[in-house]
Amino acid sequence: MDCQMRRERGSVLGYSILSPASRSWRSKGGRIRAAFTEEHEAPFRIEDYLFTDQGRMAIKLLLEGTSVRSAERLTGLHRDAILRLLVEAGKRCEALMDRLIRNVCATEIQCDEIWGYVAKKEGHKRPDEYEDNTIGDTWTWVALERHTKLVLAFAVGRRTLEKAFELTFKVRRATSPNVRFQLTTDGLAAYRTAVDEMLTDRCDFGRLIKFYSQPQMNEQRYSPARMVEAMPVP
Repeated sequence: MDCQMRRERGSVLGYSILSPASRSWRSKGGRIRAAFTEEHEAPFRIEDYLFTDQGRMAIKLLLEGTSVRSAERLTGLHRDAILRLLVEAGKRCEALMDRLIRNVCATEIQCDEIWGYVAKKEGHKRPDEYEDNTIGDTWTWVALERHTKLVLAFAVGRRTLEKAFELTFKVRRATSPNVRFQLTTDGLAAYRTAVDEMLTDRCDFGRLIKFYSQPQMNEQRYSPARMVEAMPVP
């Protein structure tokens, strides 16, 4: 009751006892008058979980290899919220990496691709899914400084020339132009074109071709076969 009287008194005298954020002006019958509302908390955003113990614990669990559903049970957060939180944390980490990893005096850099898949493996796609590039096999392209194991750049996608250009562009941005380095990749042909275009003025390029053993009779493997030889190729 007292609060209501104070509000009415404030409007009659022409000033507001509330904060400017809670005051709005409305026109009625050609007359302008002040209308007051209660202050409200800002709507919750998914990134706000990064400032809570639950959200930080969910990220730590995922980094340690825990499944999304296990993180859901341990933290009490819904799995959809955890996945959205993971995307937001990844965007922030990528922005931090792009800002800080610059002018690195690298002398030896190694590039490779880490296989993975989204939703299903490429061989398990239905005929109507063959043209859908949002699912199936995918690779994480990584450029690693050999001595410190610092990740200089990465890209996620298919093994295409476009992704090779993306990785080499990021390597160029991350390394110092004053230090020439040795760049070693596997035998993927896209590397040669991308390096010639992006890094030929600051690196010596070489490829390391790896040879793997054949599976034995009746032997099935989920991981790559054992490497038996590696041959350097200029």
